[in-house]
Amino acid sequence: MPNLEPYKHKRLESPRSIRILKLLPLVEQNAPIQFRLKELDINKYASHHYETPGPDEALSYVWGSRIGSIPIACEGKSLLVTENCHSALVRLRRRFRSRALWIDSICIDQEKSKPSEEERTVQIQLMGELCYSLARTMLSLDERNFEDTTGIHNTRADI
Repeated sequence: MPNLEPYKHKRLESPRSIRILKLLPLVEQNAPIQFRLKELDINKYASHHYETPGPDEALSYVWGSRIGSIPIACEGKSLLVTENCHSALVRLRRRFRSRALWIDSICIDQEKSKPSEEERTVQIQLMGELCYSLARTMLSLDERNFEDTTGIHNTRADI
């Protein structure tokens, strides 16, 4: 991936908003991971009155290192993710269509600034509500057993 300008999360418009990740399809073999982040009002998502389709799935994984080292492309800019996150994204990327996901390490601003820290506090409080609305939560413990653990589902009926 060419040297791209670092991606900076845009401030959320509302404390009841979340970001969703739209993982773009695989264009060609070994193409770099590309995605977009969209803002979604969680009130509209929970009531199914939304213009932007929300995520049906969340990914929970072992972060490993807390510092990202692998660049992925977000809206023409570079965002560094951990090796475990990158491995999961490679496996989750579809061939012909995009996929809407919620991944905390990407959808929540991880910068070390006061506004980012304040946002994280609010976002963490919304996580339970968001996960309740999702059709599925996928679990990845590490690269070797990712496929074995994707069968773990949480649905509203199960809760």
